[in-house]
Amino acid sequence: SSPMGNLTVAAGNTFRSSSPAKFGTSLSFDGASTTYYGINGSNPAAVNFSTGDFTMELFAYQNASTAVEASMMGAANGTNDGRAFYLSVNNKNVTFYWYPTGANAGRQTISTTNSVFTSGVWHHVAVTRQGSTMRLFVDGVLQATATANTGMTLPANSVFQVGKEAAYAGGGFSGYMDEIRITKGVARYTANFVVPTAAFPRN
Repeated sequence: SSPMGNLTVAAGNTFRSSSPAKFGTSLSFDGASTTYYGINGSNPAAVNFSTGDFTMELFAYQNASTAVEASMMGAANGTNDGRAFYLSVNNKNVTFYWYPTGANAGRQTISTTNSVFTSGVWHHVAVTRQGSTMRLFVDGVLQATATANTGMTLPANSVFQVGKEAAYAGGGFSGYMDEIRITKGVARYTANFVVPTAAFPRN
């Protein structure tokens, strides 16, 4: 189950699955760019991080590894210079992109390099920002760090979507997700940690 209760928008072939699921039921995605969950409305406050600390985390199960980038979640408005951030996987590696100006030309990244995101099993993925330090974790292990000297303010009319490249065609994720949690204002993980073994509290 997912504690992110404000995922109120569902589109395409979305459904809840009890197998596979990490805890209880999971969200299922078929890889189509028309299949996604999201937050209703534009520029949702829950993911408008600006320069503050945050934690973005989930359990994800990919049906098959692919060289085509698959977006687990992100925010954008669909224009040429309207990207905010994306958490994606391709070729068994996880990358978090953020766009200080909204344009591709200025994007920054933090990524794994060791093919740690294998298919057919559950992985816990977390991205945190503490001050100007970005951290990327997979299965509780710190994989990479980067410096973020600029904020992540959503471009006007942005949407937040899970399971595809937000606001754009393509980037669909084929698999399952569980326990999607966004924490604004707190970097929950700053070093290696024990992956949660139960569903997150509903608060």
